[in-house]
Amino acid sequence: MPEIDDRSPTAKALSKVTQITAISMMMIIPAIIGYWIDQYLGTKILCALLGLVLGVAAAIQQLIAFVANQDNEDS
Repeated sequence: MPEIDDRSPTAKALSKVTQITAISMMMIIPAIIGYWIDQYLGTKILCALLGLVLGVAAAIQQLIAFVANQDNEDS
């Protein structure tokens, strides 16, 4: 039996905004860390690209889970 979400519409919206913001940060932060590592090691752009690829892959996985969760809530 599904749980009933009795939160206010504002609370539900803020929860979704927080999840979407976390997903977007999941793409950006690894690239920034990779850039910092590139600066520290003196490499060109290798770690930044690796961070970007890993961050985007993780974000896509979380985005798919987020959308699947939204589909389950709507049903």
